[in-house]
Amino acid sequence: FRLEPLRSLIKGIFAMFVKRLAVLVLAGASGLCAAKDLCSYPDTSGLVSDTKFASGIRSFFGSEKLTYFSKGHSTADQLMTWLGGPPDEVERIGDGLMFASACRAHSCVEKAAVVMACPNTVIAVGIFYYDLSSVDRPPDWTSRPHLMVYSADDNPVALGAIQAWAKQAADGYNETLTTHVRAKSRTGLFGDAQAK
Repeated sequence: FRLEPLRSLIKGIFAMFVKRLAVLVLAGASGLCAAKDLCSYPDTSGLVSDTKFASGIRSFFGSEKLTYFSKGHSTADQLMTWLGGPPDEVERIGDGLMFASACRAHSCVEKAAVVMACPNTVIAVGIFYYDLSSVDRPPDWTSRPHLMVYSADDNPVALGAIQAWAKQAADGYNETLTTHVRAKSRTGLFGDAQAK
């Protein structure tokens, strides 16, 4: 049994491994593997598929749990479901801000929007929903639309964009919109909803 051919084979495999590793390291160093700027997506579906965006939404909401359409799920998970429906184009709204929105799949009367400070910081979220919590509602009952705005700061451009987007949606259904804002405190928790 001769070991020389086996040694040559192992050396060849090792050399090929080192070359491929060097290519990957150089690609990463040149930015080819760098994380994508979340503001560069053309529409909401691309944004929602990025794990960095999902992580940013979870970080923005923390342990926040309110029932919009699904009991027991976090607000972040519910928002990702809304944003995972038919997408809208991502828009630049000034001041280095990006606005992304979509409606919930199979229920496009429910919508969500996110405003981000580029390249990837969530600063405000809007959830356009119908309060269906009334158990004893009559068969012809229709809920009025609500807008819940979550804000990390009081950026007037971000809040104005969300309110204009929701007003346009409500006007499309000839409905009066009830708006509530929950501002993030210094502790990172959202305060009680304030009617606007």
